[in-house]
Amino acid sequence: MSENFTASKDATNTTAATNETQKNFASKKTPSDATPAPRFEHWELHVAKRVGLTKDEIREVRRRSLTEGVHWVTHKKRTVYSALGVQTLEQALEVNGESDVAGTRLSDTGEAESTVKKPETKILKVFRNGLKHSQIIEAHFPDKDPADVRNRVRVRVRSDKNFIKGMEIPVWELQPGLYELARACPRARGRW
Repeated sequence: MSENFTASKDATNTTAATNETQKNFASKKTPSDATPAPRFEHWELHVAKRVGLTKDEIREVRRRSLTEGVHWVTHKKRTVYSALGVQTLEQALEVNGESDVAGTRLSDTGEAESTVKKPETKILKVFRNGLKHSQIIEAHFPDKDPADVRNRVRVRVRSDKNFIKGMEIPVWELQPGLYELARACPRARGRW
């Protein structure tokens, strides 16, 4: 007899919880009412280069002044800023007197207008893979002689196993002499 009583009591609690959940769900904003999610399109490396500070100095300002998810996110092991994040970072730098370079400015409409440019993609040819470090390959510019060591650069990749000599690859420059692959690694040997 007592089992039936507790079962009906649990059923009443479950129904009350379901009704409460439905009320909460109905009170939430619909997707059309929600504000759009911020776009994260400014790499920390390029923002740091633009304002003339090192990544470590930018990281310290980010830790003190910015909010993750609103001003910046980490995407594929990279810190990427929204336009609002770049603007807030710039304001924090101006208040602290660390920099006066404008990375983002407001347009006449009040929207953030970025002056930070996306990285330029360059085409290189693979010279050698299979180095001691499996995530580095050597490449050269197509118009340069690869026999001269000074014409070779290092390219950071996820895995060097499917690259072959002479293969053209799109890259982004990280720093002089060091590049990063600008797309996914080849799925088969010598073919994208």
